[in-house]
Amino acid sequence: REFIKSFPNYSTSISVPTASSFSVKSSTSFGDIKIENCDKLKDAWLNYAWAGRKVSIFIGDKSWARSDFKLMINGFIDSFEASDEKTLTLKIRGLEYQLDVPISSNLLITGNDKDKPKPLSFGSIYNASPVLIDSALHKYMVHDGNINNVVAKDNGAVLTITQAGDGTFTLTTGGTSKLTTDIQGYKPPGASYITTAVDIVKYIFTTYTGLTSGDLDTASFDALNALCPQMLGVYVRNGAKVVDVANELLASVGAFYTRSIAGQIVLKRFDVPTNSPVLYLNSDTDIAKTFKIEQILPPLYRVSVGYNRNYSVLQTVAGALAVDVKAKLQQEWRVATATNSATLTAYPLASVTDQYGTCLQIEADAATEASRLLALYGVQRIVYSIDASISAFNLQLGDTINLKANRYGFDAGKNCVVVGIDYQLSKNKVKLKLWA
Repeated sequence: REFIKSFPNYSTSISVPTASSFSVKSSTSFGDIKIENCDKLKDAWLNYAWAGRKVSIFIGDKSWARSDFKLMINGFIDSFEASDEKTLTLKIRGLEYQLDVPISSNLLITGNDKDKPKPLSFGSIYNASPVLIDSALHKYMVHDGNINNVVAKDNGAVLTITQAGDGTFTLTTGGTSKLTTDIQGYKPPGASYITTAVDIVKYIFTTYTGLTSGDLDTASFDALNALCPQMLGVYVRNGAKVVDVANELLASVGAFYTRSIAGQIVLKRFDVPTNSPVLYLNSDTDIAKTFKIEQILPPLYRVSVGYNRNYSVLQTVAGALAVDVKAKLQQEWRVATATNSATLTAYPLASVTDQYGTCLQIEADAATEASRLLALYGVQRIVYSIDASISAFNLQLGDTINLKANRYGFDAGKNCVVVGIDYQLSKNKVKLKLWA
């Protein structure tokens, strides 16, 4: 039916890491579908329940068979409204909107924090303050559900407690000066407690949102889990959004989430271009006119990664503790640093990073990540943009493509990472941002 006035553009991108932040976050925006209603015959459509319904948009030529059309957008209807007396508007969203929700809707019903979200613990957590839920019984909570273990401390000195594995514990003795805990967090029934970025993110996606395992690209989850097995830990004491907790965990191993054309959530690590491009793009004269430099990123010569976060920095510590334990209790982060002085020689204005806090727990993992980040950003990087044809419609963020052009040293072809995609469906065109 020829009552569609305009199709939505769909764009997605990831933030390019800089010296002030290595966090790679994705963002997606959808345009609207504009529907002609000059004859007012579609007024009744406004009475239907549109919000939350799935919508798929395919692209193709009117001469093609329906089976030959290419899926471009798989998402949800956000709303259906009359933008003016002659036009109806369908607003589209992707699955990602389901991540923009509180990670916990369960509230405390007792204690000083009554009506606040219950705390959540995932992975290995150091020196976090528990929540008092029963002052008469000296009972505290560190997680809303089963955990593997908790160790309670008074100014760093270990206390005797009783715990049931349900995220709560009771002090055997009375009050304390400064009560903190070391936690081995959420433990699935019959399994070990989960500690990797992927395992924790997968759990929170399928537990605290409307997403199911079918909404996840399991191959990408499995691949990232094999690539990034580091032990992580995150403590959510006063509530947070799922998207923020997921970004914090994924950024700790240099990863991000995005979406596939089919609409599934995909996990990837931001890395140098691979040697196996998924697309070879040879710019012709018209496309070459759109090829330009968007941003030049100066190199870094030093990267500092914070790990094993101390969630409750102590001013006073128990006297019987070892010197190194006391020092650890009195600082928020332990730090691993990687340096390349040769970069500073080649680039006198090369900079150092602000200390980059992560959910990593082990020194060796933090040192490895610092070295990886220095290899990524210890050379000058450039972000380019170029228009491409329908051949680029199946690209995803983080893919490697090979671009051949007659400018900026691309004459023989150069591999780049896709960091931005703007699908302009009405023009059969894709605008790409590339990192190399």
